[in-house]
Amino acid sequence: MSMQKIFSYIRLKSSLAFDRLFNQKKLNQRAEILAEMQPVIVLGRGKSGTRLLPWCLEHLGVAMSIKPGVVAGDVDDSVFRKIVKQLARRCLFVDRPEDVSNEDLELFQIVVLRLWEKMSKNPNRANAWGWKYPETYLIAPLVYRCFPNARFIHIIRDGRDVAFRQHLTDDPTTPLGYDILASLNALDKPQHIRAALSWKFQVEKYAKFTNQIPRENHFELTYEEFSSDSVETFKRVAGFLKIEMTSECAEFVRAWVKSGHVNQYLSEGEEKIEEVEGLLLSTLQRFKYV
Repeated sequence: MSMQKIFSYIRLKSSLAFDRLFNQKKLNQRAEILAEMQPVIVLGRGKSGTRLLPWCLEHLGVAMSIKPGVVAGDVDDSVFRKIVKQLARRCLFVDRPEDVSNEDLELFQIVVLRLWEKMSKNPNRANAWGWKYPETYLIAPLVYRCFPNARFIHIIRDGRDVAFRQHLTDDPTTPLGYDILASLNALDKPQHIRAALSWKFQVEKYAKFTNQIPRENHFELTYEEFSSDSVETFKRVAGFLKIEMTSECAEFVRAWVKSGHVNQYLSEGEEKIEEVEGLLLSTLQRFKYV
């Protein structure tokens, strides 16, 4: 090899090493920025009342990136939603923050920093910020790796009610639903069985995660208590976030959260109810539903 080629090779190797060092520095800086943040993240299996909380949080002063007029209250960023669903499929069986892959962590860091920067451009943005997107429920360990100071608000609903309400995570025609149901050997089961098993899988997965994080990072409420005593329940949410509950916010919560939408499963056939209860008994007992 000529001296010219040797010097060219050395320059190339030095350039690649510099690029890796520079990129690693950028990655470290991004990770440090995110680690200092305290986003408010609403979690729960879809159809569990998750759409109620982001609107109430907005009126408490937490910017939730909700598109006006979209009742579901999902985060208004299609790229973010798409990536979260992809990561949910890749992290279905990741229950511990330390088991999150660096590749998945870096991808999430990129997309969530993009979301934060997008929200920061809003001149009316509140100091506190966060998001709600039900599929985030499946990547809680990844979110915690990114945001060790995150504040998770978990809403859970009686699995018997959820079993008779459809969601993409129990729909075998969606990629994420297919993956969840295939792992549960439930692809060919009736809809109420698919929904029940999907609820059980997600609730128990999240419960494993919360056993590994500080109590101050996590707040839990039930859909049933929220719908029956909305203002007092949301006052506890505000207390968890250390944000003062205003009379205007209380009035919104009182008007927005409707009561009476509980125990709807009782209108279903007795045989179906018994099937669902047989599948969910241990989880229902854990959360004091039976």
